[in-house]
Amino acid sequence: MSNINKIQQNRETDINRYLEGKGIKHALSGYRFLFELIQLGMEDRTRLIKMTDMYNMVSEMYEVEPNSIERAIRYSIKEYGLTSKEFITKAVDDLLYGDGMGFMQLE
Repeated sequence: MSNINKIQQNRETDINRYLEGKGIKHALSGYRFLFELIQLGMEDRTRLIKMTDMYNMVSEMYEVEPNSIERAIRYSIKEYGLTSKEFITKAVDDLLYGDGMGFMQLE
């Protein structure tokens, strides 16, 4: 396995652990959308500025409307009192710059 593949696999593991730590259930469609959006944000943090572009990217991947993505994410994170943009940005920051466990301090 190449170093790039290992980095990608570690990133995916970190994102999964982060979302699981938040109590977001795998069965929710919002989980997969959050996973993809966080991954896109980690690859290029400047994407977080224009969240609608990221939603459009994910909507093309899953062949759903961007507003469906927003709704599914909002449902998945409703207990945190954050907008989806705030949640995704915090997740990216925690995973890139923190210890990845910042979710414990979110409440």
